[in-house]
Amino acid sequence: MLVFKFVVPLFLITITGPAFATPKQQSICPERSKSFVKSVQVFDGPVADLAILVPDGAKPNQGFWKLDYVYAAGRTVNVRCEYTDKTNFDINLPGKIQKCSYKIDAEKKLELFCL
Repeated sequence: MLVFKFVVPLFLITITGPAFATPKQQSICPERSKSFVKSVQVFDGPVADLAILVPDGAKPNQGFWKLDYVYAAGRTVNVRCEYTDKTNFDINLPGKIQKCSYKIDAEKKLELFCL
């Protein structure tokens, strides 16, 4: 009976512990098996308009764009993900995104997160 009293609390801690962990946020640029994202461009409006936005903050391995003003003006944001195999993938962000941030890891792989 004494063993049961110690096993149950440990079991409950094991079950409830992960509920407090936050899931890893995924980059908005889709992953590809043989290529990775080398750069991104953020556009005010359609990609075809070529209104490329300069990051509001940029360091060698990270940076960000504040985007709420684009949506406040009635426009949308589009992102172009550029891969090492020289292909592109364009993404329209129709929801009101406040900020997109990027980071580049030691292998020069870029991830873009938008909230």
